[in-house]
Amino acid sequence: MPKIPPKVHRYLQPALRLGLGVLFFWSGIGKLQHFNDFLQAVYAYNILPVTLAKIYAQMLPWVEIMAAVYLILGLFTRFSAGLINLMMLSFIIAISAVLLRGDSLEDCGCFIGGQSEPLTPKKLVEDFFLLLAGVYLMLTPPGPWSLDNVLWKKPTPAAPETSPEEK
Repeated sequence: MPKIPPKVHRYLQPALRLGLGVLFFWSGIGKLQHFNDFLQAVYAYNILPVTLAKIYAQMLPWVEIMAAVYLILGLFTRFSAGLINLMMLSFIIAISAVLLRGDSLEDCGCFIGGQSEPLTPKKLVEDFFLLLAGVYLMLTPPGPWSLDNVLWKKPTPAAPETSPEEK
């Protein structure tokens, strides 16, 4: 991975954390508020058996919200980004499968309760860039404005003491 200048990382890391966190929090809340619509959207992809699709639909909003809150706080950032990345991979696989089959979905199921978004290759590109943001967060150290940095900051090594003879 290319070296990111510390000044850039200082602002990029919290911006990506906040952006992904707000996006996934909003998405998870919408899915909980309109669960039946979200469940129908999961069924519409026609990828998982009905029982697994229902379990996926029941768990996904809670995982989105938990990962989002942790990202916003900067707590367990790498773990949370890993969860986001797994979700993004599942979305990319599902979208790819539907597009390869030539099926048409009027609503991708991304933000249930809001404006419906048809499933197009554009959605696949968007998800890929969100995955890249998550990979960046997973592979880089916590930024200065994160609870990870506050709670688990590694102490800087103390300067070696000089003996009186060296003075």
